[in-house]
Amino acid sequence: MIDFEGFLTVKEKFYVEEMLVVDYAYIIFPLAEKGSLLDFILNMQGNGIHFTLQTAICLFGQIILNAKELKDLNNLSHLDIKPDNFVFNDVFELLYIDLGFARTCSELTNSPSGTDLYLAPEVRTGKYYDPEKTDVFNIGIVLFIILYQILPFSNA
Repeated sequence: MIDFEGFLTVKEKFYVEEMLVVDYAYIIFPLAEKGSLLDFILNMQGNGIHFTLQTAICLFGQIILNAKELKDLNNLSHLDIKPDNFVFNDVFELLYIDLGFARTCSELTNSPSGTDLYLAPEVRTGKYYDPEKTDVFNIGIVLFIILYQILPFSNA
């Protein structure tokens, strides 16, 4: 089981007749009342507004810092980076959510992970891939969405 540095983690063990049956870990994230990055993008798009370059750079910088913090504190790659998995806290800082696919950075893997529209080519093929490089690919897709408010491969 992975401990997530920087997150409140609660662990529970359930026993039946002195035998461990289930071992759970819950990661408790801060309340994010301001919604997700996807909500923000859709709201802007619905109102015919594009992000200024300065806002796009600020959002992108926060995404990079989240990825760096997850790697530096836990040696993990997120593996499902998309606008839905970033939420705003009360001072409009972006925070990661949904670490369900998170994996150690140092291990190549071929397990499927992520959301179909955001998958890196190497994940799609089922070959072994580097989780860190997959996160970089996904971060690039999120930057594209921030700048153009559309999915990059929606017409492919």
